[in-house]
Amino acid sequence: MKQLTVKRKATKYIVMTAVFAAMGFALSFIEIPMPPPVAFLKLDFSTVMTMLCGFILGPVAMISAEGIKQLLWFFTHSTTGGIGEIGNFIISVMYGIIPAILYKFRKGRKNVIIGLAAGCVLQVIGALLCNLYITFPMYMGDSALSAFVTLLPYLIAFNVGKSLLVSIITFVLYKSLSRAMKFIFGEEQDETCSPEKASDESGTGADGQDAKADSLQGDYSGDDLRRKN
Repeated sequence: MKQLTVKRKATKYIVMTAVFAAMGFALSFIEIPMPPPVAFLKLDFSTVMTMLCGFILGPVAMISAEGIKQLLWFFTHSTTGGIGEIGNFIISVMYGIIPAILYKFRKGRKNVIIGLAAGCVLQVIGALLCNLYITFPMYMGDSALSAFVTLLPYLIAFNVGKSLLVSIITFVLYKSLSRAMKFIFGEEQDETCSPEKASDESGTGADGQDAKADSLQGDYSGDDLRRKN
């Protein structure tokens, strides 16, 4: 497998972040409308790419990819003047930030499940807050609070279902996609095992060979002196 040098690491990071943002933007076009009384809600799976980006590249890349995706949608298909995109950004980041941070420091399927479970809870909370303070006041004015209370059970059910579906898909895909990305873009080189350090530690570098030669020469000289005496 290709090894990445330090110089190529930043390029790989930027390119992969852009790839995840582009894939998330493409998935945004696949929307499943919900029935009344929450027909304004639409189910899509673009957050899967955001979460996969968080697992593979880390939380900063995840936030960047989600921001790029929402900007692309704002400039091409927005019907809310950016309000909907801001709300979606907040909800997606709240969903993905805990799993991405946890996985960055503690790998393993168990930690993935724990992180995704925490993300589901945060997504539901974030969605309810965004609807209460952003979406409903924008569209419903003075009746926003009463409408929110009436639709609260539907909002909770929708966001719980969406977060669970996204989490299941992410859990199934994250390892395979990580291996594919490493194969395509290369694997980061471990500096602690670099050829230069390995040669220094083993004494096979130029300095190490000279030191060995001097040591051997000293041994032979000592033997000669003992023979003469």
